Amino acid sequence: MNKKRILTIFAAVLIAALCLWRFWPHTLKDILDMNDAAFDTISVHVSEFGIADNAPRIDVYRLDLSSPDADSYAAVLSILQDTKFRADFRNLLPWDISTVDSGIKNISHSANVMLTWGEGDDSCYLSFHGERIVSFDIRGNTGYLIYHPTNRAVLTALAEYAKANGEFLT
Repeated sequence: MNKKRILTIFAAVLIAALCLWRFWPHTLKDILDMNDAAFDTISVHVSEFGIADNAPRIDVYRLDLSSPDADSYAAVLSILQDTKFRADFRNLLPWDISTVDSGIKNISHSANVMLTWGEGDDSCYLSFHGERIVSFDIRGNTGYLIYHPTNRAVLTALAEYAKANGEFLT
C-alpha cells in the first residue's frame, strides 16, 4: 500500500512538472540564451500562397535589416517580441528532429526569419509553419526545436509588415 501511494505521488508530480514545462511561456531571448545581447541582423522572407486567374501563385517578399538603427528593425523586433513561445513535447525526444510539419493543410503564408548576434558568431533560423508551430534551428544544434507561439497573430503581422516594407521577389 505504501509503495502504491509513493508511485502515485511520483507520477502526479512528474505529470505536473511536464505540464508546467510544456505550458510555461518563454521569450525569444530566453530560447536563444542571449542574455542582454542585441541582434546584429534580421532577415525576413515571407511566402504567400493563393490562387489568381485559376492558377496557383506564390508571392515572396524579403526584408533584410542589418542596422539596429533602422525603423524597420525596431518594428520587426517588436513583432517577434510581442509573443512568447511554449515548448513542444517533441523537444524531449532523445533523437534530433529533422523535419517539422504544420499539421494544417490550408495555410495562406509562411515566414522564415534569420537572426544573428554576437558579431555574427551566433545565429538562429526561425520557420513559422502556419500560426501554431515555429521551429528554431539554432547554430550548434543538430536538430530543430519546436515551439508554439502564444500570440497566433505573429505570423500574420510579420507577413503584412514584410509585404508593406519589404522587397517583392516573385
